[in-house]
Amino acid sequence: MMAGRRPPELPQRDHPGMSYYARIGLLSLALALATAGLLVLGPRSAPVMLVARAPNGDEVAVGSAIRVTFSRPVDRRSAEASFRLDPPAPGRFFWEDRTLTFQPTRPLAPETTYTVRFGAALRDDEGRASAASIGWSFRTRGARLLAVRATSDGGSELWLVSPTGDQARKLLDAPEGISDVAMAPDGTRAVYVAPRGLQRSALVLISLESGETRPLVDDGAASAATPAWAPLGDFIAFERRALSDGQLGVPRIWLAQPDGTLLGPLVTGDGSDISYAPAWSPDGNSVAFLDGMSQAVKLYSFFTDTVRELPARSGERPSWLPDGSALVYSAAVSGADGPSLRLQLTTTGEAPATRQITDGNAAELGPAVSPGGEAVAFTRRSPDGPEARIWLVDAAGGPARALSADGPHQDTQPAWSPDGRSLAFVRSSASGPPRSDAVVIDVASGRETVVLDNTVQVVWAP
Repeated sequence: MMAGRRPPELPQRDHPGMSYYARIGLLSLALALATAGLLVLGPRSAPVMLVARAPNGDEVAVGSAIRVTFSRPVDRRSAEASFRLDPPAPGRFFWEDRTLTFQPTRPLAPETTYTVRFGAALRDDEGRASAASIGWSFRTRGARLLAVRATSDGGSELWLVSPTGDQARKLLDAPEGISDVAMAPDGTRAVYVAPRGLQRSALVLISLESGETRPLVDDGAASAATPAWAPLGDFIAFERRALSDGQLGVPRIWLAQPDGTLLGPLVTGDGSDISYAPAWSPDGNSVAFLDGMSQAVKLYSFFTDTVRELPARSGERPSWLPDGSALVYSAAVSGADGPSLRLQLTTTGEAPATRQITDGNAAELGPAVSPGGEAVAFTRRSPDGPEARIWLVDAAGGPARALSADGPHQDTQPAWSPDGRSLAFVRSSASGPPRSDAVVIDVASGRETVVLDNTVQVVWAP
């Protein structure tokens, strides 16, 4: 060995017992685990977001429900507790998977900007709080009117008009005629009755935005009439009469969905029952209707699948108080001058009670309870002639007052505006040349505005 020369150095090893390929494998495994952790834990560490929300825009119907879909499952109690609507409005919550629906129990205010907000107290289903509040804003539109206009050739037109009468848009020409228009709660569509020959009629759905129509219930073996929307817009009750050997049977209440799916009769039985004039409760859990034999008001509960009879008799569809505590209807009572039709109120609790809320001596028909539940509008016919006017009475009872103007006409079909400030009704001539107009009256001032002529039915489009 030569002096001063060092032997070559061997490569240094960090892990004397591990090969190069083993180290590469461990590194790959670590990267895979880290990636999996990001995939699993990453979304959970992100704040809860709204992946869908409605309504939106500046022309929202006052009957609209508020719906949100969260980016991942949330604690439902915390979501409801952190929900804020400004200006506030009463309502109820409904859930379907990650979608929350808030259904106002009264129409929203027209031409108002609303803000929806979920506060930082919102938690996901594992208890993690949201980092910040989330939400959005929308604005409601002014209420409109949907009016059925009679044509000179016996047909019908469907018009969308403003309460001031300065804006009107024809939605539909119906040479065969239409009747019984019922507005959907969200104000975007309606259903009406269309004749199908001499023996039967069908239900047809129409969009208020496009005017497009499609059959809803059109069964060649039955006739459909008198539709009534459920408060959430998810069901429609109607009168169905079977057609056999060219003859229509007795009416029975059936249910359908807006897509046209028939759900069958409201009350199952042997088919011998007679039921008509359905009226949904404000919470959608019950349907009031009339018994065709006894004229009694009956109440069907979806919760218990039972029917009970109220101590009430009526010949027309009753009107619910907004809180669902009672029904108002027209019933025959005996007085000093003989029998007459007067308004009565019947509570719907376990021990229902009935009381009279008007004291007139003439026929009182077509009651309509105000959105706030404090007043009832109705038609009172003159005891001395064919004339009729719109009157108001407190739901608690007391003296009634005439609202519409006196004159040689008949004012019928009172319908409250969503904000309770106005009433729409149909005014028909009681003498002379036949004429009928859609009229809107301001409740506070009594000022009347004719919004469309030749009208046979008018309803509010929220």
